[in-house]
Amino acid sequence: MIRRLQQTEAILSMISQRRVYDRLLQLLLMLKQEVGQVTPDGVRLEVRLTHQQLANLLGTTRVTITRLLGDLRQEGWLSIDRTRHFVIAEAPSGCL
Repeated sequence: MIRRLQQTEAILSMISQRRVYDRLLQLLLMLKQEVGQVTPDGVRLEVRLTHQQLANLLGTTRVTITRLLGDLRQEGWLSIDRTRHFVIAEAPSGCL
């Protein structure tokens, strides 16, 4: 029950962010903790999410998510492995 309450608080905190970039980072960090598997390249998310699914979760458009994920990839914080799973490195500087 405590775990479920912590998850609910994390989700409420995430959706209260004004900027989609911040909501996306919080979602990815939460998924990293919940379903992440440590690999030599970073933490691999065990679930595969489409850009559209992320957009629906965060209340934005697929195009916005695609652009923001591209920014995170350019920063070196996020990569996609050969099986199309997200791999998360360290949090970007100034992140939350």
